[in-house]
Amino acid sequence: MRFIQYSILFLALVGISACSTKAPTTTEESKALSKETISLSPTMAAQLPLAQAEMQPIQFTTLLSGRIDFDPNKATQVYPLVNGVISRIYVTQGDIVHKGQVLADVYSGDFASAISDFQKSKSELTLTDKALARERELLAAKVASKQDVQQAENDEAQAKADNDRSLEALKLLGGNENSNSMTFQIVAPIAGTVLQRLAQPGSQVRSDGSTLAFTIGSTESLWVSLNAYPENLKNLHVGDSVVLKAAGYE
Repeated sequence: MRFIQYSILFLALVGISACSTKAPTTTEESKALSKETISLSPTMAAQLPLAQAEMQPIQFTTLLSGRIDFDPNKATQVYPLVNGVISRIYVTQGDIVHKGQVLADVYSGDFASAISDFQKSKSELTLTDKALARERELLAAKVASKQDVQQAENDEAQAKADNDRSLEALKLLGGNENSNSMTFQIVAPIAGTVLQRLAQPGSQVRSDGSTLAFTIGSTESLWVSLNAYPENLKNLHVGDSVVLKAAGYE
Protein backbone atom coordinates (compact mmCIF):
# COMPACT_ATOMS: atom_id res chain seq x y z
CA MET A 1 0.00 0.00 0.00
CA ARG A 2 2.81 2.43 0.86
CA PHE A 3 4.53 1.73 -2.48
CA ILE A 4 1.30 2.46 -4.35
CA GLN A 5 0.88 5.77 -2.54
CA TYR A 6 4.46 6.77 -3.35
CA SER A 7 3.84 5.95 -6.99
CA ILE A 8 0.63 7.97 -7.15
CA LEU A 9 2.29 10.99 -5.59
CA PHE A 10 5.25 10.71 -7.94
CA LEU A 11 3.02 10.39 -11.00
CA ALA A 12 0.97 13.37 -9.87
CA LEU A 13 4.06 15.53 -9.58
CA VAL A 14 5.34 14.34 -12.94
CA GLY A 15 1.93 15.05 -14.47
CA ILE A 16 1.97 18.58 -13.13
CA SER A 17 5.44 19.15 -14.54
CA ALA A 18 4.65 17.57 -17.91
CA CYS A 19 1.39 19.45 -18.42
CA SER A 20 2.96 22.80 -17.70
CA THR A 21 3.46 24.87 -20.84
CA LYS A 22 4.80 27.97 -19.13
CA ALA A 23 8.19 29.35 -19.95
CA PRO A 24 11.09 28.66 -17.56
CA THR A 25 10.59 30.50 -14.33
CA THR A 26 12.80 33.30 -13.16
CA THR A 27 14.61 33.38 -9.85
CA GLU A 28 11.83 35.48 -8.30
CA GLU A 29 9.19 33.08 -9.64
CA SER A 30 11.11 30.12 -8.28
CA LYS A 31 11.21 31.68 -4.83
CA ALA A 32 7.48 32.28 -5.03
CA LEU A 33 6.76 28.73 -6.16
CA SER A 34 8.96 27.33 -3.40
CA LYS A 35 6.53 28.77 -0.88
CA GLU A 36 3.76 26.65 -2.24
CA THR A 37 2.94 23.53 -0.25
CA ILE A 38 1.29 20.22 -1.05
CA SER A 39 -1.36 19.29 1.46
CA LEU A 40 -1.90 15.64 2.41
CA SER A 41 -4.78 14.13 4.25
CA PRO A 42 -4.04 13.06 7.83
CA THR A 43 -4.31 9.39 6.85
CA MET A 44 -1.85 9.71 4.01
CA ALA A 45 0.51 11.89 6.06
CA ALA A 46 0.61 9.26 8.78
CA GLN A 47 1.64 6.62 6.23
CA LEU A 48 4.10 8.80 4.37
CA PRO A 49 7.03 9.70 6.65
CA LEU A 50 9.27 12.45 5.33
CA ALA A 51 12.97 13.00 5.94
CA GLN A 52 15.55 15.43 4.66
CA ALA A 53 18.08 13.87 2.30
CA GLU A 54 21.66 14.04 3.50
CA MET A 55 24.97 13.10 1.96
CA GLN A 56 26.91 10.37 3.76
CA PRO A 57 30.04 8.38 2.90
CA ILE A 58 29.42 4.98 1.37
CA GLN A 59 29.97 2.14 3.83
CA PHE A 60 31.09 -1.30 2.65
CA THR A 61 30.14 -4.43 4.57
CA THR A 62 32.31 -7.51 4.23
CA LEU A 63 30.98 -10.81 5.53
CA LEU A 64 33.61 -13.20 6.91
CA SER A 65 33.34 -16.58 8.56
CA GLY A 66 35.46 -17.41 11.58
CA ARG A 67 35.55 -18.74 15.11
CA ILE A 68 35.81 -17.52 18.68
CA ASP A 69 38.51 -19.29 20.64
CA PHE A 70 40.41 -19.06 23.89
CA ASP A 71 43.69 -17.25 24.32
CA PRO A 72 46.26 -20.04 23.74
CA ASN A 73 48.39 -18.53 26.51
CA LYS A 74 45.49 -18.90 28.97
CA ALA A 75 44.08 -22.32 28.08
CA THR A 76 45.46 -25.83 28.46
CA GLN A 77 44.45 -29.46 28.15
CA VAL A 78 45.10 -31.66 31.18
CA TYR A 79 46.31 -35.22 30.60
CA PRO A 80 47.12 -37.75 33.34
CA LEU A 81 50.83 -38.48 33.75
CA VAL A 82 50.28 -42.10 34.84
CA ASN A 83 48.33 -45.18 33.88
CA GLY A 84 45.50 -46.06 36.24
CA VAL A 85 41.83 -45.84 37.11
CA ILE A 86 40.04 -42.65 38.15
CA SER A 87 38.73 -43.15 41.67
CA ARG A 88 37.29 -39.70 42.41
CA ILE A 89 36.52 -36.43 40.61
CA TYR A 90 36.29 -33.13 42.47
CA VAL A 91 35.20 -30.66 39.75
CA THR A 92 32.79 -30.47 36.86
CA GLN A 93 32.40 -28.38 33.75
CA GLY A 94 31.96 -24.69 34.54
CA ASP A 95 33.77 -24.74 37.88
CA ILE A 96 36.38 -22.07 38.56
CA VAL A 97 39.67 -23.55 39.79
CA HIS A 98 43.00 -22.17 40.97
CA LYS A 99 46.47 -23.32 40.01
CA GLY A 100 47.44 -26.52 41.85
CA GLN A 101 43.87 -27.44 42.81
CA VAL A 102 43.16 -31.18 42.82
CA LEU A 103 40.82 -32.12 39.95
CA ALA A 104 40.70 -35.91 40.32
CA ASP A 105 42.31 -38.92 42.03
CA VAL A 106 43.78 -41.81 40.05
CA TYR A 107 44.56 -45.19 41.57
CA SER A 108 47.84 -45.89 39.80
CA GLY A 109 50.41 -48.65 39.85
CA ASP A 110 52.85 -46.32 38.09
CA PHE A 111 52.67 -43.87 40.95
CA ALA A 112 53.14 -46.69 43.46
CA SER A 113 56.23 -47.87 41.55
CA ALA A 114 57.70 -44.36 41.63
CA ILE A 115 57.23 -44.25 45.41
CA SER A 116 58.78 -47.68 45.78
CA ASP A 117 61.81 -46.73 43.67
CA PHE A 118 62.41 -43.66 45.79
CA GLN A 119 62.10 -45.54 49.07
CA LYS A 120 64.57 -48.19 47.85
CA SER A 121 67.08 -45.58 46.72
CA LYS A 122 66.70 -43.75 50.02
CA SER A 123 67.42 -46.95 51.96
CA GLU A 124 70.43 -47.68 49.75
CA LEU A 125 71.77 -44.19 50.31
CA THR A 126 71.45 -44.65 54.07
CA LEU A 127 73.41 -47.93 53.91
CA THR A 128 76.19 -46.46 51.78
CA ASP A 129 76.48 -43.45 54.10
CA LYS A 130 76.97 -45.79 57.07
CA ALA A 131 79.42 -47.94 55.11
CA LEU A 132 81.49 -44.89 54.17
CA ALA A 133 81.58 -43.67 57.75
CA ARG A 134 82.72 -47.12 58.92
CA GLU A 135 85.49 -47.32 56.32
CA ARG A 136 86.76 -43.91 57.34
CA GLU A 137 86.87 -45.00 60.97
CA LEU A 138 88.76 -48.14 60.01
CA LEU A 139 91.17 -46.08 57.94
CA ALA A 140 91.79 -43.82 60.92
CA ALA A 141 92.50 -46.94 63.00
CA LYS A 142 94.80 -48.18 60.25
CA VAL A 143 92.63 -51.22 59.68
CA ALA A 144 91.23 -50.31 56.26
CA SER A 145 93.07 -49.11 53.20
CA LYS A 146 92.56 -45.95 51.18
CA GLN A 147 91.22 -48.07 48.34
CA ASP A 148 88.44 -49.37 50.58
CA VAL A 149 87.47 -45.80 51.50
CA GLN A 150 87.50 -44.71 47.86
CA GLN A 151 85.24 -47.62 46.91
CA ALA A 152 82.83 -46.68 49.70
CA GLU A 153 82.84 -43.07 48.50
CA ASN A 154 81.99 -44.22 44.94
CA ASP A 155 79.17 -46.39 46.24
CA GLU A 156 77.81 -43.50 48.28
CA ALA A 157 77.95 -41.12 45.31
CA GLN A 158 76.14 -43.61 43.07
CA ALA A 159 73.47 -44.18 45.71
CA LYS A 160 72.98 -40.44 46.11
CA ALA A 161 72.60 -39.99 42.35
CA ASP A 162 69.99 -42.78 42.22
CA ASN A 163 68.17 -41.23 45.16
CA ASP A 164 68.09 -37.80 43.54
CA ARG A 165 66.86 -39.25 40.23
CA SER A 166 64.06 -41.25 41.85
CA LEU A 167 62.99 -38.24 43.91
CA GLU A 168 62.82 -36.01 40.83
CA ALA A 169 60.76 -38.65 39.02
CA LEU A 170 58.40 -38.81 41.99
CA LYS A 171 58.08 -35.02 42.14
CA LEU A 172 57.32 -34.94 38.41
CA LEU A 173 54.25 -37.02 39.21
CA GLY A 174 53.24 -34.69 42.01
CA GLY A 175 54.71 -36.73 44.86
CA ASN A 176 57.27 -35.85 47.49
CA GLU A 177 59.55 -37.49 50.05
CA ASN A 178 56.59 -38.31 52.29
CA SER A 179 54.34 -39.89 49.64
CA ASN A 180 53.16 -43.36 50.62
CA SER A 181 49.87 -43.80 48.78
CA MET A 182 49.05 -45.28 45.39
CA THR A 183 46.67 -42.38 44.68
CA PHE A 184 47.94 -40.00 42.01
CA GLN A 185 46.31 -36.57 41.95
CA ILE A 186 45.50 -34.70 38.74
CA VAL A 187 45.93 -31.00 39.52
CA ALA A 188 45.12 -27.83 37.60
CA PRO A 189 48.26 -26.46 35.90
CA ILE A 190 46.71 -22.99 35.56
CA ALA A 191 43.88 -20.99 37.07
CA GLY A 192 40.68 -20.65 35.07
CA THR A 193 37.37 -22.30 34.28
CA VAL A 194 36.82 -26.00 33.63
CA LEU A 195 35.74 -25.80 30.01
CA GLN A 196 35.57 -29.53 29.43
CA ARG A 197 35.48 -32.60 31.68
CA LEU A 198 35.99 -35.92 29.96
CA ALA A 199 37.20 -37.83 33.01
CA GLN A 200 34.65 -40.24 34.47
CA PRO A 201 34.78 -42.17 37.76
CA GLY A 202 36.02 -45.71 37.18
CA SER A 203 37.41 -44.98 33.72
CA GLN A 204 40.92 -46.01 32.78
CA VAL A 205 43.50 -43.39 31.87
CA ARG A 206 46.83 -43.67 30.10
CA SER A 207 50.02 -41.67 30.28
CA ASP A 208 50.67 -41.72 26.51
CA GLY A 209 48.60 -38.59 25.82
CA SER A 210 45.59 -40.49 24.47
CA THR A 211 43.33 -39.76 27.45
CA LEU A 212 42.24 -36.15 27.81
CA ALA A 213 40.85 -35.56 31.29
CA PHE A 214 40.09 -31.82 31.49
CA THR A 215 40.36 -28.58 29.53
CA ILE A 216 40.94 -25.43 31.57
CA GLY A 217 40.97 -21.89 30.25
CA SER A 218 40.37 -18.27 31.13
CA THR A 219 37.30 -16.49 29.73
CA GLU A 220 38.55 -13.01 30.66
CA SER A 221 39.84 -12.47 27.13
CA LEU A 222 38.97 -14.34 23.93
CA TRP A 223 40.42 -14.42 20.44
CA VAL A 224 38.41 -14.02 17.23
CA SER A 225 39.87 -15.55 14.07
CA LEU A 226 38.28 -14.49 10.77
CA ASN A 227 38.91 -16.05 7.37
CA ALA A 228 39.67 -13.29 4.83
CA TYR A 229 40.23 -14.22 1.20
CA PRO A 230 42.24 -12.19 -1.36
CA GLU A 231 39.13 -10.55 -2.76
CA ASN A 232 38.19 -9.36 0.76
CA LEU A 233 41.49 -7.69 1.57
CA LYS A 234 40.83 -4.48 -0.34
CA ASN A 235 37.88 -3.75 1.93
CA LEU A 236 39.69 -4.43 5.23
CA HIS A 237 41.60 -1.70 7.03
CA VAL A 238 43.03 -1.11 10.48
CA GLY A 239 40.40 0.56 12.64
CA ASP A 240 37.36 -0.88 10.87
CA SER A 241 34.38 -1.69 13.06
CA VAL A 242 33.48 -5.35 13.47
CA VAL A 243 30.10 -6.83 14.38
CA LEU A 244 30.19 -10.44 15.58
CA LYS A 245 27.30 -12.86 15.22
CA ALA A 246 27.78 -16.30 16.76
CA ALA A 247 25.37 -19.14 17.43
CA GLY A 248 22.31 -16.92 17.37
CA TYR A 249 23.87 -14.17 19.52
CA GLU A 250 24.18 -10.74 18.00
